[in-house]
Amino acid sequence: PKAEIYATMREGQEIFEEIMIQEAYDQLGYNVSNLLFKDIISEESKQATLSDVWKICNDWFLEVAKDSKEQNIVGFHVISHTGLMWSILLARKLKKIQPRILTVLGGPAFLSAQEVLSDNSEIDVIVRGEGEVTISEIANSYDGSLESIKGIDGISYRSGKNGIVSNADRQLITSLDALPFPDYDDLPLHEYPQNKFGMPVMPVVGSRGCIGDCVFCVEKRLWGNTYRMRSPENIVSEIKNIKEKYGTSIIRFNDSSINCNIKSLEKLCDLLIEENIGMQWTCNARIRPEMNNKLLRKMRQAGCMGLWFGIESGSKRILRKMKKGYDLETAKNVIHDTAKNGIRVQIFMIVDFPGETLGDFKKSVAFLEQNHRFIDQVSVSRLGVLPDSEISHNPQEYGIELIKGKIGANYSYLYSPLLNSYRYENLRSVWNRLSNEKTAGSKRNYPLKIIVPYY
Repeated sequence: PKAEIYATMREGQEIFEEIMIQEAYDQLGYNVSNLLFKDIISEESKQATLSDVWKICNDWFLEVAKDSKEQNIVGFHVISHTGLMWSILLARKLKKIQPRILTVLGGPAFLSAQEVLSDNSEIDVIVRGEGEVTISEIANSYDGSLESIKGIDGISYRSGKNGIVSNADRQLITSLDALPFPDYDDLPLHEYPQNKFGMPVMPVVGSRGCIGDCVFCVEKRLWGNTYRMRSPENIVSEIKNIKEKYGTSIIRFNDSSINCNIKSLEKLCDLLIEENIGMQWTCNARIRPEMNNKLLRKMRQAGCMGLWFGIESGSKRILRKMKKGYDLETAKNVIHDTAKNGIRVQIFMIVDFPGETLGDFKKSVAFLEQNHRFIDQVSVSRLGVLPDSEISHNPQEYGIELIKGKIGANYSYLYSPLLNSYRYENLRSVWNRLSNEKTAGSKRNYPLKIIVPYY
């Protein structure tokens, strides 16, 4: 059954992510398996899962290779280091089965195309930046030889004696409204995440870029240090199209932040209310003083059910190092007002940011304890160093040693001091206690959920 296939692939992803982290520590000579991985499944189970994963992949490879349409191009959309690793491993196996296929990789993870192409011969082309126009030109021009696509802007490729060639950058799309709406007709939407009524949660992207300067993020650089938003009218048209074609009434905005342009957000809410579409939605949002009761009330009326905020730390000093651009009092007010207006509050936190002291960490714990009645979900992670982030360009300033991975990632990362086990153990005890408490008020009786994602 497909549900079992997806579960197996997810388990395989977690194992690969563990391998990546373990590899980074091994390269520095640290033995930390008991520290980081004591809750991970047994070695026997890992091998069994990976065997199942590759069987699933091989079935797909054979299907692609034997396709009567003679597919010549296979594209991978990569949004993370883990996804990059997966894509390279999949492309490697695919090339062994059918060498004629052109493997094309693109997405937010490709800010260092030169390195990826140099180290991975199974990758033929990398699409840099916005890919809609570029991938269309590749598909329309490719005739089985790289020569046929060498004049396309926005790509990097391997070219014999010339080494790695990077063509001119693709110009940013002037108006995002010009893009067609995504077509999901051929996807088995019933297999995708669904709400409690069995409706698929559909994605919508209303903007590209960000107005923030977080040192660990590349969102701003990825989109040419710009912030562009589709018109509210165009976004509403897509939402109506989704409801009419796919029968769902819940969407997830995949924007970096829904509220970079407050006026456009207000206009979007006004249109959703006016059209009475009846669509529920969730999204990421920045902590901003403009997120007041009036705006939050309107967002809730327009169908907003949940907001994800990047709080990251409860320490003012660490927030300054991160260049988050907000103060904790504003964060507290926004969280409280969001909850009071009936919108679920979900937050991101980073543990062991370079330079974080035990005192800083305790302030993060205190922030959770003081505000947990207004928080429904918490995602806690280690710092991920992305290529082209400010931290990646200045690792010494943050006490980080960047380590190149051997199995497909641009970077693995480590910094000194070593990941502090006390902090994780301490948070676990806090989580266990808070998860048994209910948030305040009869209308807010969600149990607090804590997520520790893999990389």
